[in-house]
Amino acid sequence: MRKVQYLELARKDYIEIVTYITFELNAIDAANRFIDMFEKAVERVRQYPFSCKVFETSEMFHYEYRVFKVMNYLVFYVIFEEFIEIHRIIYAKMNLTFLQK
Repeated sequence: MRKVQYLELARKDYIEIVTYITFELNAIDAANRFIDMFEKAVERVRQYPFSCKVFETSEMFHYEYRVFKVMNYLVFYVIFEEFIEIHRIIYAKMNLTFLQK
């Protein structure tokens, strides 16, 4: 099984999401649910890294990004030989067309 690593930007995304749900939405249960669902999804990706769909990105990207959804957020990651690297966690309703072909 591959290890999971996070880019600093992904760590920041995660903290901002949990903080927003907890304090701005005042929804501690929802924040805990997000944390639990996120951890389970990451564990599934650790076990089956190729199970998630490839995100159809522009050819300008160096990596093949894969994506999975946790609640209202998309988690973008790259598979390497020895590890999986999570790059971003982005609100799913955000306009992502600028990333696509």
